[in-house]
Amino acid sequence: VQELRFALRRNLARSFTNRLCHPSSSVQGRVWFCKVFAEDLNALFLGRFANPETDKQLIIRYITSKIAQSHGCLRASEVARLTGYSERYLHQLCSQSLGLSLKPLARIFRINEACARLKRNRGSLTALAVELGYHDQAHFIHEFKTVCGTTPTMYLRNASEFYNEFSKLTL
Repeated sequence: VQELRFALRRNLARSFTNRLCHPSSSVQGRVWFCKVFAEDLNALFLGRFANPETDKQLIIRYITSKIAQSHGCLRASEVARLTGYSERYLHQLCSQSLGLSLKPLARIFRINEACARLKRNRGSLTALAVELGYHDQAHFIHEFKTVCGTTPTMYLRNASEFYNEFSKLTL
């Protein structure tokens, strides 16, 4: 038991040094890691381990908040850099917890932002595609249709009919 605790302390210290001192770590990632590290140390010194499900939930919450803040424009490599975990681990974690890996999750946030912007401003689809990080309008329309089942133009046409019906406005 003593050998196991010593090995855990050594691994925690190595993990702390590697993640906190890595030059590509962001300030938010470092703060988040310090919080998780402090919880792990607390659990270690109390003779028990932190609940791994709680740790995973914290990671998922952090990932989804970062992807939402970026409107789905955050790449998996950037999420890995922010958290200090590998892309592969994060993909597996998201798949297990949410049923989606990082890329489809970001795609949903990105298309959700596109829908919101389409409703607010009926500008150029090309400009919207560029703002949301798509290479061109065709790529944007293809992804929009894959997620929503319709093109952005048809989405706008049908959405406006749905919301402008008198009976729905009076309910």
